[in-house]
Amino acid sequence: MQKGNQYAVFGGLCASLAAVFGKLATDSDVVGTAFRSIGNTDLPPLYYVRADLSFESSDEEQIVFVIRAACFGLMLLTNALMLNFFTKAMDLTTTANATVISSSMNYFFTAIFGIVVFQEKLPWMWYIGAACILAGVSLVSKQSQKNEKTKTN
Repeated sequence: MQKGNQYAVFGGLCASLAAVFGKLATDSDVVGTAFRSIGNTDLPPLYYVRADLSFESSDEEQIVFVIRAACFGLMLLTNALMLNFFTKAMDLTTTANATVISSSMNYFFTAIFGIVVFQEKLPWMWYIGAACILAGVSLVSKQSQKNEKTKTN
């Protein structure tokens, strides 16, 4: 894989992480529910951190605030990283190639994080669409590599 394509993949990953951190930072219900569910084994394994802790409600509010503030900071950081990786990808490959790969990887990583972190369900049509996107990314990437080879010759 070309270095520019690798940067585009990392840019897509950072963009999807920014969306996850943004949702955690702005939606108090998500963080609050996860926090109140500590120790509840009925929830999926990645949705909570198992611990035997008991807090007063004011302590809980402060901890949820700190978690949300940290998520906001992480959202800003991952957005900055995404821009950095994306601009490097555009420097090392074509703009179209960097855009297509970064956007499609953002789409895939967002779906994966939605399933793992937020327990979202995807319909079977999504998987068919994802296969079409992968085929398109493969075609764009191969065409970009051919164009690079003809430029150097």
